[in-house]
Amino acid sequence: MIFNKRTGIIFLACAAIIVGAIFARRAHQALDATDAQRARLLAKITALTTRLHAAESDLAQARADWEDEQASTSDSYRAAIRSTLWGRRLANPDSKSEVIEKLASKRLNDDPKYQELRRKEMQLNVERDYGLFLAKENLTPDQAAKFKKALAGREMDRADLKMALESQGLAADDPSGLVIKQQADDALRQVAEDILGPDGFARLDAYDRQKTIWDKMSDCAVRSAGVGSPVSRAQVEQLVDYIAQNNPDYQEGKAVNEARIDWSAVHDYARTIMTPEQFDLFKSFTANDVISQKLKRALDAIGEAAGGQNADGAAAE
Repeated sequence: MIFNKRTGIIFLACAAIIVGAIFARRAHQALDATDAQRARLLAKITALTTRLHAAESDLAQARADWEDEQASTSDSYRAAIRSTLWGRRLANPDSKSEVIEKLASKRLNDDPKYQELRRKEMQLNVERDYGLFLAKENLTPDQAAKFKKALAGREMDRADLKMALESQGLAADDPSGLVIKQQADDALRQVAEDILGPDGFARLDAYDRQKTIWDKMSDCAVRSAGVGSPVSRAQVEQLVDYIAQNNPDYQEGKAVNEARIDWSAVHDYARTIMTPEQFDLFKSFTANDVISQKLKRALDAIGEAAGGQNADGAAAE
């Protein structure tokens, strides 16, 4: 009996050892598998980290190369300006316009990357700024492409002329730049007259001088699509024409001066050509312009009054 009991205990102990060994082996295998998974994951993380660092390094190097290129370009450009100006002044003190012309051309021709980026930028600007004008003229695709190219060329010439003038500490309208500006305008005039006829450039000039108002009224028309009564292009044209014809600066051959728009009269006119929904939107759309104009006039009046008091005080002394 005692023997059987001891045998049972030994058997249970052996069974426990065997089961423990099995669990231990499985645990070891699981640990090995876990370690392998961890190793694979660690390898992936290491590889990703390496690629990330490489990309960051490449990006940093590209940025540094770009900055160096820009700096060297600017330095060489400034050096060329100083050298050219000094030589020209020694030879002919009155040749500033010729110097500016050469510098403007140099800026365009010496940097192909800059030139290409500027050209693309100007093309986008032309699409945005002259889309309505081109639509009004009903051009063929070929005519529109040629005309947009000429417009972009003029804008590039003007931008680079302004840059060249500013590099000399001169204003954008400095007389020394008039020759280049006239050349750019003449080139566009020729294209406009060839495509649009003898009066084409005059229409373009009028649009240019009205452009800020075209932009404003066009924005209003876009917003009107959400009120169920869209403002038509004909209505936009009528409003632009009314503002231009009643703006003193425009009538003097200048651009429309927004500070001199009689918004009260414009609102009265708009009410006659708009639906009630359109007019409510238009009045809300121009509310900030009305307020800004009133504030400016009030400040101008205060300034004039203060100036008059100072003058009276000085006279009394």
